[in-house]
Amino acid sequence: MVVGMPMELGGVSIPLASLCSFIMTSTLTLGVSPILFSLLLTPRRKIIVGDKLSYLHTILASSIHAILVTIINGYILFNGELSVDPAVSTSSIATSTIQMSLGYTIADFIICLIDQHMRKDKGMILHHLAMIAGLGAGLYYRVFNFYIIFRSLSEFSTPFVNFWWVLHNLKIEGHTRYATASILMVLAFFVCRIAVIPGINYKLHMSIWSPSGRQFQWYVNVYTVINFIVFDFLNLFWFYKMLMGAYKLMIKTSHTA
Repeated sequence: MVVGMPMELGGVSIPLASLCSFIMTSTLTLGVSPILFSLLLTPRRKIIVGDKLSYLHTILASSIHAILVTIINGYILFNGELSVDPAVSTSSIATSTIQMSLGYTIADFIICLIDQHMRKDKGMILHHLAMIAGLGAGLYYRVFNFYIIFRSLSEFSTPFVNFWWVLHNLKIEGHTRYATASILMVLAFFVCRIAVIPGINYKLHMSIWSPSGRQFQWYVNVYTVINFIVFDFLNLFWFYKMLMGAYKLMIKTSHTA
């Protein structure tokens, strides 16, 4: 069976890429990560507890997903097939990648909901809901796949955020590695999620009013714009928190110098 083709289970069509991604994410987060990090962080294991421990277990799956998505989607965009008509252009590899991301997001979302600590993070819950809504709509209507693939490149910043988070919660803040990780995280987040906001929103606006976009039902276009607004709001909010954290670190460093 070719990855990305629908698989029938009990009369319900389930994309194979989504199913595999869902199983892999669940296995890594609930099975592999707890064992792996308990071995790697044995001397400092008592430092990360509660909600921090729950988040730690999601880092492995999110980092692997981010790396895969960045590589595959980078290739897709470089290929240029989706740029012919960003409103309607798609490809089999783009569809499979979106299915993979949907499976990962649904699994991570369910894990967030069942974990008593992680479900308190309203921003993360909203982010996952917006992702599921955007990915699902892209697969169902087969429109604006170019924008889904492009915006998924923002996942490139995830490993930098994860690495910084581990250093921060292990209390390795006075080391050069921490300062370097902080700078790389802010730069990666800005380039991948903030700097692209004006350009990608302008391009989306042009696609909506293009001949292809005008053929869509009005609610499809409105739905897409709202999805973009939610993502942009969350990214700006998180970037603001990063800048405030960097500012506090600079003040703390200047006082101890």
